Amino acid sequence: MLNLPGRPMRIDLIALDLDGTLLHPDETISERNRAAIRHSLESGVRVVLVTGRGTDVPIRISRELNLNLPVICCHGALTKDFGANRTLVHLPLPLQYAKPMVEYAEQNGLSLAIYSEEIFYRLEGSHVHMDDMRGPAWREAKTFADVLHEAPTFIRFLGAESVTQARRTRCNACARISRSSPSACSRSAIRATTCRCCAGPASASRWATRCPK
Repeated sequence: MLNLPGRPMRIDLIALDLDGTLLHPDETISERNRAAIRHSLESGVRVVLVTGRGTDVPIRISRELNLNLPVICCHGALTKDFGANRTLVHLPLPLQYAKPMVEYAEQNGLSLAIYSEEIFYRLEGSHVHMDDMRGPAWREAKTFADVLHEAPTFIRFLGAESVTQARRTRCNACARISRSSPSACSRSAIRATTCRCCAGPASASRWATRCPK
């Protein structure tokens, strides 16, 4: 364990966020952070990455820093043991909620992305809101119906206008809405994931924005 100078506390595990914590906006890591992580590992402290992102970046960063613990991604909806290429936890958004959300977005011209099977999907020709939408973790689909053959991990509304309209629309289901970090996205974004604290799933802003517990 790591003993902190002047403090009696002993540390066994460090959980690190990525955007705005470990990573610079250009996804680089400062030498000071690298040294701190290296010292922690040498002292027997476990280090794990916890992020709202998909799996690609946290897995890359874990390998770069010689971390061997599973990565916790998608706001807790997906935990991946990348060393064994095994999914440990997956809490997808049920299709009965995902499909109406997508239909609502399409009917109202809202910008949307779907994260399914560890890939982001956007419609062909849709606006690119952030640079990583051109990266290998993103693909284009002719229609979202082609993607929603199984429950997605989460759904993301993109762009200030889409985010504002989505957050204004509510109904009676339990939902958890999170706003993406500004460093991860050039414009506002919100994501719909499964809510851990009740039996029902979390959905997008149309389906409420507050969990009862």
